[in-house]
Amino acid sequence: MVIKKNRFLVAVDGSEQSAAAVDYLARFIPAEKTALVLFHVFSQIPEAFWDLDQDPSYRAHLIRAEVWKTQQKALMTDFMEKSRHQLRAAGFPEQDLEIRIQERIQGVARDIIAETEKGYEAIVVGRIGASSLENLLLGSVATKILNKLADLSLCVIAGRPGPGKILVAVDGSEGSRRAVDFVPNIVRDLEQEVCLFHVVRRLNFSSLSQTGPSEVEKAEKERQDETRRAMEQFIDEAQAGLVKAGFDPRKITRRIVSGVTSRAGTIIEEARQNEYSTIVIGRRGISKAREFLMGRVSNKVIQLAREMAVWIIT
Repeated sequence: MVIKKNRFLVAVDGSEQSAAAVDYLARFIPAEKTALVLFHVFSQIPEAFWDLDQDPSYRAHLIRAEVWKTQQKALMTDFMEKSRHQLRAAGFPEQDLEIRIQERIQGVARDIIAETEKGYEAIVVGRIGASSLENLLLGSVATKILNKLADLSLCVIAGRPGPGKILVAVDGSEGSRRAVDFVPNIVRDLEQEVCLFHVVRRLNFSSLSQTGPSEVEKAEKERQDETRRAMEQFIDEAQAGLVKAGFDPRKITRRIVSGVTSRAGTIIEEARQNEYSTIVIGRRGISKAREFLMGRVSNKVIQLAREMAVWIIT
């Protein structure tokens, strides 16, 4: 029987973060279910040279740019071949690996976004690329990709996450249901520990109510209890789905945290404290407003993640 494979676009730039992304995929993603396209947009000259054509010494700059181009292309070719070798060693068949170095057409981010229209289930990007600006929360290319792609699942890799435990953040929405369903596509070892995690955020009713504190607290407790009961049923179904997909039921845990003010912060703190290196979350939660390409919680999770892989599932 022919298995339909998920096709992932891996945007790389030869940086350490790109190498970490390839390493994560080699160790974590199921090779038998996945085809990878390693994709690099190559600028013919460094960005700093684009506006130098009016400079009197333009010709000298151009010569240096040609030298730079030759060196960078050689480095990128070497990076791609090393990545291919690593992925082959991890069990990916040669026919499921494609290496592409494309000349810059419109711009790095725009060229990557154009490539995503050619039939992919997800795109994988590094949090910070070749730029060494430590004050940037996300590299400029990654930020543009996150803001522009509304209908494609994506993985943002920060640092060098290990292929450890998986935290699946759920909220009862269709988005989180799809996130749970997607987990078997990105996990090589079905013996991995998986936690189905929900956060019941505490709402502040005091500014909206004229009743006393006891009434406010009672209303808040009733809301949280009702939410918990609904989520228990949702998590039951999610857990059954993972078991049906082959996960060991003894390795699936479930956890609901109540009374916190930040859902994204609580998800990240849970991952840090309990060594979850991969977070899976739906792109949009309960709110279905189309004007938000990225849900508020998933966006904040990406911004806060360190040494983790965050999968945002459409």
